[in-house]
Amino acid sequence: MALSVRPFALLLVAVVVLASCSLLDQGAAPETSTTALPSPDTTAEPPPSPSTSPAPTTNTTRAPSFADSFALVASGVYRVDATYCNGLTSTGTGFLVHPTMLLTAAHVSGDATEVEVRRDDTLPVTGTVVATDEARDLALVKLPEAAVGHVFLLDDSVIRVGDEVAALGHPQGLPLTFTSGRVSALEFDDQGVLFHQTDAPVNPGNSGGPLIDASGSVVGMTDWKFTDLEGISFVVAATEIQQFLDKEQLAIDTELGCTADDPTPADPVIAFDDPVLAQIPVLFDDYVSLINAANEGEAYDLYAGPRLRAIVSRDAFIEGNSTSILEDLRVYNAFYNGDEGTMAEAWVTFVSYQDPEFGTDGQACSVWDLTYELILENDGWKIQRATNEPGSPTAC
Repeated sequence: MALSVRPFALLLVAVVVLASCSLLDQGAAPETSTTALPSPDTTAEPPPSPSTSPAPTTNTTRAPSFADSFALVASGVYRVDATYCNGLTSTGTGFLVHPTMLLTAAHVSGDATEVEVRRDDTLPVTGTVVATDEARDLALVKLPEAAVGHVFLLDDSVIRVGDEVAALGHPQGLPLTFTSGRVSALEFDDQGVLFHQTDAPVNPGNSGGPLIDASGSVVGMTDWKFTDLEGISFVVAATEIQQFLDKEQLAIDTELGCTADDPTPADPVIAFDDPVLAQIPVLFDDYVSLINAANEGEAYDLYAGPRLRAIVSRDAFIEGNSTSILEDLRVYNAFYNGDEGTMAEAWVTFVSYQDPEFGTDGQACSVWDLTYELILENDGWKIQRATNEPGSPTAC
């Protein structure tokens, strides 16, 4: 599905200051010797002619590099494997912000009942999600004991467009990987949350990993990318992460987890008694009907919200859904902010049939479990983005 554009389950850093010491003492001028020099020995061999080769330098100090930074910080980056209340799993990346605290993306760990973390060279340990910020897509995982690894610091105060950066993470669950690129834009405001844009290559499994500069400072956390465009990825700005950590200092002992009220796709479809929520199933019924009738452009025109329009063009949306047939639609839960009433989330499942070239991993039939973010406009709810639940989609 072309709509699956956000949080793919894609581990903050001390600034390294390298001081160079001069090889010459800056003291007083040497005193002139009063000792008489011996007379030259005319029988001695003449001194050798000076070499034309440049004298070797003795200054081994060099500028900091990404290789230096990676060696410094790699021990603080962890693979994160989360198991959710519905039994689905998610793999991403996290990094130490305290000896006992790991920062990752909320869409990686969320309200997972179990979070397993490990480095490439360590055995896994089980952590507990103690705080989340869904708007910023941030989560804190508490470790059972202090980790032996680099504890990161946050700093994006001097980052500039064009600066070289590197992403650390576990794409597709692979061993710790380093990819580099540049900062493409600063402070992209997505509904009140600041992101930085980069062209550093990231893939599913990188989510929750740090984006660092050459000195090792973390400028953001890898979060999401455009699926139909290359080289456009976004990281949660370090300033947003710091605000989250400051806010959670008093709440880090609170444990989150599954409750009896957590909905799953197997639960009966809820009754939407609220008239505003009742519009959401109608939206999805119409949306699916338009796609099945090959009216993808009309579905985009009627139901694509501002963010979806910024992420996926109309032509790309039409192409991505041109062969799709959607069946077995179920809206099994939804809620919205009752005070402001302008934003909502809905949990939706369906089955899609499509040409393999448009299916995930070449699937001709896929079972989807998605969280949709919606925005309420004058003429009804619009789709802002769709996020795959852990493990989604699966082949039929």
